[in-house]
Amino acid sequence: MTDKFNRNLKSYRRMLDNVSLDSESTSYPGYSDLNEYDPTTVYTEAGNVVKLTDGSGRYGVFQNKWWTQGDTPSFKDRSGPWSLIAQTDGDGRYLSESETTLEWDQTAIYNAKDKVIHYIDDTKYNFKAKYWTKGDAPILTESSGIAGVTAQDWTSPWEYIEELSTDILTPDELPDLGEITPPICYENCDDTTSPGDPTLPPIIPEPIDPDTDLTEPPIEPEKPVLEPDTNLPESGYAFLRELTVKHWDWLFPMRSGRYNPEGGTRNTEPFAKADGSTDVFTLDAFKEAVIEYNAWAGSKGINSF
Repeated sequence: MTDKFNRNLKSYRRMLDNVSLDSESTSYPGYSDLNEYDPTTVYTEAGNVVKLTDGSGRYGVFQNKWWTQGDTPSFKDRSGPWSLIAQTDGDGRYLSESETTLEWDQTAIYNAKDKVIHYIDDTKYNFKAKYWTKGDAPILTESSGIAGVTAQDWTSPWEYIEELSTDILTPDELPDLGEITPPICYENCDDTTSPGDPTLPPIIPEPIDPDTDLTEPPIEPEKPVLEPDTNLPESGYAFLRELTVKHWDWLFPMRSGRYNPEGGTRNTEPFAKADGSTDVFTLDAFKEAVIEYNAWAGSKGINSF
């Protein structure tokens, strides 16, 4: 019950963050005077601001980035000539983020910082795009802190934000917080003309165990011992010696031929195979290329890698 209450409290606070008491700041300036988008109009110059509704109850204000005609502004595809400036209701009032965030769409194009809602195992989550993406469904990764999730962050273009509650608490479901009592007064409590501020009792620290040696230094973890790299010469190449396969996969998660069922269409069959036969851009291959290049560079008298 406490977790459910906390989720609803978080949603309520997020709703308050989207509410303003200033009526002017809640509406797009001059919305009623904006021209409706016209597919027959030639917008020759960039910077034209128009309003549009897609017929499904969504209203928005758009601005063109270059010359265009007949390219209808889209709430989903941001790669076209129109940029979505604001999403509003029919009267031009701004909508809260919770109202404008839509469910993830496989056909939509998302840019960095675009937010979506996505269900995973019947649980509702909020995600934010880290970079341009299309067709890559949001997944939970290790940075979400959710128990049992082991997928690494670089495997997905989506960043986990939070789990969204679909429950609404009724008054009967609210937890009983008990009777609220005022703080205890310790100073000038009988002075009715200038009473002291109510204060809480002082915090008394726990007694120190005399058997505990507080001067003992903390134990430092042992530094890992690097295994010798047989692909490199015995001297030099310090950077490559510390570069691991895990580093390499993090640097190049979308390289062609690398098999990862959660890494996008280029990382699955038929472009990539589970046996690794199509992954030619491996760390070992890179090391071999560096050695061959340095040998060639040395024979030509030019700088090596």
